[in-house]
Amino acid sequence: MAEGALSIAQVARLAKVTSRTCGTTTASACCHRPTPTTAGGASTGASTSELAKARVPVDDERVLDAVAGHYEWIKNHWTPNAESHAGLGRVYAEDERFREQYEAVHPGFADYLRDALAAFAAARLSE
Repeated sequence: MAEGALSIAQVARLAKVTSRTCGTTTASACCHRPTPTTAGGASTGASTSELAKARVPVDDERVLDAVAGHYEWIKNHWTPNAESHAGLGRVYAEDERFREQYEAVHPGFADYLRDALAAFAAARLSE
């Protein structure tokens, strides 16, 4: 593990903290909510769940932009590097508490979200 990187257990603990507001109106930039709107109210992009339902590849710029909103929201709690951000995606897919939550949004969404967070980490975050 890289110096300063979080372990999966640490990521899981942090993810547990963030899940308390995920899926509620307090998680305005949550991964499955629409991305922020422009001044005129038009959406600046689709939500990650909408993109998953449309089967948009996780390395598509629209998906990366949607995950960027989630990343900015996560930074309210901690600032993950590429390794820990991809690890958070694994926690979402592997921990049953999170998996159940994301699968309720859309079947297959937990795995899609895992892959999308990893793609975002690879494309937009440095180690």
